[in-house]
Amino acid sequence: MTFYFLEHRPWDTDFFKKKMAKLSLTNVNGQNCFASVREAVSLAKKNDYEHIMIRLLSSETKSIVELEDASFRCYGALVVFQKKDISDRQQLQYNLNWDDFLQEGDFDSLEKWIQGLFVHSYMYKDPFFPREKVEQLYEVWLKNLLNASESVILVTRSEGAISGFVTVRPDTDCFEIDLFGVHPQYQRGGLSQKLLALASQYLLWKGVNLPLRVKTQGENIGAINAYIRSGFQIQEHHLTLCHNLSLIQEGQS
Repeated sequence: MTFYFLEHRPWDTDFFKKKMAKLSLTNVNGQNCFASVREAVSLAKKNDYEHIMIRLLSSETKSIVELEDASFRCYGALVVFQKKDISDRQQLQYNLNWDDFLQEGDFDSLEKWIQGLFVHSYMYKDPFFPREKVEQLYEVWLKNLLNASESVILVTRSEGAISGFVTVRPDTDCFEIDLFGVHPQYQRGGLSQKLLALASQYLLWKGVNLPLRVKTQGENIGAINAYIRSGFQIQEHHLTLCHNLSLIQEGQS
């Protein structure tokens, strides 16, 4: 039997100054687990949550129907890619050097053009999220990754300025690419594949024999094509559904 597990989203709640929760599917019946979506939503309302998000496999059709019946709406599809073999010849033609790493003094120039790169995010489509706050979120996320000891930010430079970046951090059974972007002026110029090659080269440089994984929105065709050309394969396909409780509460008041 499948249950719905309701949990608090502390980072998002603090950033948006709105109480937010997350649902996930589980086969274990424990605390804050519910047999139906409506039971989970009821508890969220009682605890003054304003927003609930769930991300689940697109094959979970029964749960998707139940969620939509409970006023959840789909705001995007997420494609999960993985590259198991990072030692192919295409990657080995790039060698890492000091300029391939983002330095603390580089961030100001990068900050000027990263806004708008992540317009495919579900947060841009969900009216619950103010657009200006969503754009700030990616800046804060990138800064946090820069300051995190376990993550690294690799960059390309064109005409002396940063033209692209990719973040890499270790996860349980792989290395994860969290953020990835190319300056609008240099898009469709092959920089995406070079950045992904740098990510692979970084793992080789560390002597790590683990796959690379990355997630992107289903409508981000440019990124999807870049991953496929760089040898990544689709592993999973998810849907992101959200329930804006604050709108419902306002309508009832």
